Amino acid sequence: MDTVLCMKYLMFFFCLLVFIGALCLIFVAIWVIIDPKRILDISPSYFLTVAACIVILVGLLLSWLSYVGIYATVAEDVKLLRCFSILILVIFIVELLVAILLYFFAEKIRNEYLVNQLVAYYTGDKGTNAYSKALNGFMIMFQCCGILGPEDFQSAEFFREQQPDDLWPHACCTRAMPPEPDAILDVTLCQQNKAGYLNNIGCFSTIEYLFDWYMWTLVGCSLGVLAAEVSRVESICKGSLIFSLGPLYY
Repeated sequence: MDTVLCMKYLMFFFCLLVFIGALCLIFVAIWVIIDPKRILDISPSYFLTVAACIVILVGLLLSWLSYVGIYATVAEDVKLLRCFSILILVIFIVELLVAILLYFFAEKIRNEYLVNQLVAYYTGDKGTNAYSKALNGFMIMFQCCGILGPEDFQSAEFFREQQPDDLWPHACCTRAMPPEPDAILDVTLCQQNKAGYLNNIGCFSTIEYLFDWYMWTLVGCSLGVLAAEVSRVESICKGSLIFSLGPLYY
């Protein structure tokens, strides 16, 4: 019973963390819709609003799912706990399939689509189109540069036309913490590729790292939820057996 109680507390703590994280996700997404310039230094756009709305939907789904887990744990509702575990398992399987597809098609997506998008649509630090603003904001926030790295901008014709003296945009330069639009440490040393003044990591690698971290976290949480359910069902079955046998059990 001590094991079951421990698993119950762990599951409650996990669901509570997910619930708080989902609320924070919703709050940030709403903030991005209301005032994107304060967060990413990006003017409001249709694509940014759509992305924020998707994040809000994901946050609502996570908050609802975690609430179900909290209620099932506190109420010790085995049926609801089983449904919760199945939902977690389905989400895990879907994300596992996405991870497998990304593993096999990552190079094609990265080289034939993402890099081509950068070459075709990126117009520099002061670009007015939605793609340039979104990429600049992403590079500043996650401290990355280009898709594969700074070399991606050598083939970007529109960027070369707008900033002929720069090898890569200023959004790739290292900034003071927290990142702000005018807090570049040194633009000259950044353009000279001096260590510590240029973010050399491509944004695709950053996304891969974040996705891998999220996947392994979800794997651990899913296994924990399944273990909690198995322990709970086992204890209930054992208790039912003892109750039914009565004195014969002893």
